[in-house]
Amino acid sequence: MTTEIRTPPTVLLIDADPFKYRFAWHHVNTPLERADELKRDIRIAVKEMCSMAQVDSYIGIFGTTAEFRVNAYKFKKYKGNRPPKEEFVKKWEEIIESYCIEDLGFVKVNGMEADDAIGFLMKRSGKYCCASPDKDMLQLPGWHLQVRDKKMEDGTERLSGTLRDISLLDAQRTFWTQMLEGDTSDNVAGVPGLGEKKAKEKLKNAWDDPIQMGIDVASAYDSYFGPYYGPIIYQETLVALQMGDPAYIEPLLREQFGDQKITRHISEIPDAEDAFHIPFPDFE
Repeated sequence: MTTEIRTPPTVLLIDADPFKYRFAWHHVNTPLERADELKRDIRIAVKEMCSMAQVDSYIGIFGTTAEFRVNAYKFKKYKGNRPPKEEFVKKWEEIIESYCIEDLGFVKVNGMEADDAIGFLMKRSGKYCCASPDKDMLQLPGWHLQVRDKKMEDGTERLSGTLRDISLLDAQRTFWTQMLEGDTSDNVAGVPGLGEKKAKEKLKNAWDDPIQMGIDVASAYDSYFGPYYGPIIYQETLVALQMGDPAYIEPLLREQFGDQKITRHISEIPDAEDAFHIPFPDFE
C-alpha cells in the first residue's frame, strides 16, 4: 500500500466553539471588568496554535444549530442529552465570541456547526489544517492539530498540540467505526451495544476496504433494527455524523460569505506575550 505524501498546510482552521468553555473555565474567577486578561489569553492561544501547525494564517469558526441535522436525525433528539450551560460559560461566552469576531476576524457560520464548515473546507483543499480538541474531527483526511491543555509542574496549564497527517483510509476507519458506536455527546445512538472496541472488532475483516466497511455497517443496522427501519436509521445517522457534506454546506457558505475574504494573517493579531501560562482555577 502506497504512503500518502501531503504538502504542509498553510491555513489553520480553528474550531472556535470549544473556546467558550476553555477560556471561561480558565477565567472562572476573573471579574468581568478584567476581561482584557481573557482576551489576551485568546490572542496568545491563536498565535500558539498557528506556531504549532507551522502556518501564518488562520480561519476561526463559530457554529450555530445545524437544522438540517436536527431535522434528519429522528431516532433520538439530536444533542437532546446536553445539560444546561454552566454559569461560568454564560458569564463569558458572549464576550469571547464577540471579541474573536470583531478583533481577530473569526466568523460565525449560519445553519451549520463549526465542524461542518471545517469539514467542507478540508475536503476542498489540502492547504488547511484543522485545530480542534474533538477527536470526531479525525474522520476528515488531512492535517490535524489536536489541541489540549497540559498541566505544568507549577500548577499552570499550557496549551499543547499534536500535529498529525490523517490518511484517507484512517479517516474512513474513524467514520465507519463511529457509525457503529454512535456519538453519546450528541445523543446519536449508532447501533446500541457497540462501543468503540466492539465496533472495530466488527469491522476487522474489512479494515483495509472502506467500501466493505460501509456495507458491513449497513448490514449491522439491518440486523439490529430490521430490514425496514435499519436503512432509515442508517441514513439518519449518516447525516448526523458526517461533517462537511457539500449538499448541505456549500449553498449555506456561498449564501453567507460569497467571495468574502475570511482568512486572517497572524500579523493582524494585536501584540500578545509569547508564553502561554494560565493559572489553574481555584474554586475554594
